[in-house]
Amino acid sequence: MSLPDKPRASLAPPARALAASALDLTRRLTWRTLHPADRERFLEAPAPKPVSRLPYRTVDGWSAPLFHVPAAPNGAGEPVILAHSLGFGPDAFRYGTGTPLAQALAARGFDVYLLAHRGDREANGPKGTPMDFDAIVERDVPAAVKAVREHTGFDRVHWVGHGLGGQLGMVAAARREALASVVALGSPVRFRKPATEVQQAALLMRLLPDGWVIPSATLARLALPAIGTEEWFGAAPGGRVRGALEFAGESVALGLVDQLRDWISEGTLTSRKGVVDYTSTFRDANVPLLVVFATESRLAGRTPTTAALSTWGHRDSLALPVPGRSMDLVLGANRERDVFGPVSAWMMERRRLAWSEGYQRLCG
Repeated sequence: MSLPDKPRASLAPPARALAASALDLTRRLTWRTLHPADRERFLEAPAPKPVSRLPYRTVDGWSAPLFHVPAAPNGAGEPVILAHSLGFGPDAFRYGTGTPLAQALAARGFDVYLLAHRGDREANGPKGTPMDFDAIVERDVPAAVKAVREHTGFDRVHWVGHGLGGQLGMVAAARREALASVVALGSPVRFRKPATEVQQAALLMRLLPDGWVIPSATLARLALPAIGTEEWFGAAPGGRVRGALEFAGESVALGLVDQLRDWISEGTLTSRKGVVDYTSTFRDANVPLLVVFATESRLAGRTPTTAALSTWGHRDSLALPVPGRSMDLVLGANRERDVFGPVSAWMMERRRLAWSEGYQRLCG
């Protein structure tokens, strides 16, 4: 027999604010104690300001939001979905000083929508439904793309994804979703097959995310004071990485971990239990592709990422090398110069692909 839980007295708003401030001060003091010689700030910037939400619902009953960063005034408003990597959530594209990727694209006249899917805490769905890569690409992505098309009135949607987000975009393009173009940032499609189970486990840990894994977003926040200048940062400022983990950190669904294990075992990006090699379906893709890879990344470097180009079905496909590691592609010290600028320029040249074919012909 189990006893009912005792009712717990909740803190009043002023007390909650005081407790949060005390915890924040404790973490900052702990950070300074553990890293006395480090002159950078504990967190680079405060949390991104709230933005409006566009809800969508999947055919199997999941609901999740798209976070909307509107185009700058007088912008044409072609829609672009930003899809995050493992271990991070949508706000990783909005965090930090300078001009993060979401704001950079909005400044160039794109209507930006940051994707949350069933693997994120913002999503809700029925128990017993799958929470893996296949479920996201087959159910969440079509529902999100449809919601953005209806919200903006455009025929097609541009897609930019980091890590897992780029993999989702490439597979969605091969499935002939209504995409206008795909940019994949540090998104491997081939994997070095491990010789032993120990090597397989090591590779899996390095994928969640590049060089680092923690099973819970809450644990990640508690662990922030211990994080200094680890190798997996690349050239990303420590305060920016800690801030992204603080405000955009996500746990990783077990279904995704299981599918990552399949990818490592098969050596390629596959469907559930290795039934379909997704890279073999890339020949059906009919949109331009830009693959951006980090030259110093072992898992998301040139060979694992540019393998997508060898089977890509559209002739407009290109690879862009960027110095550093996978984290640098979104959070790096030179992200605006090395990544966001070239990606924005590439997309601006192809922005009209979001328009209807009749309107494209009319405008020449």
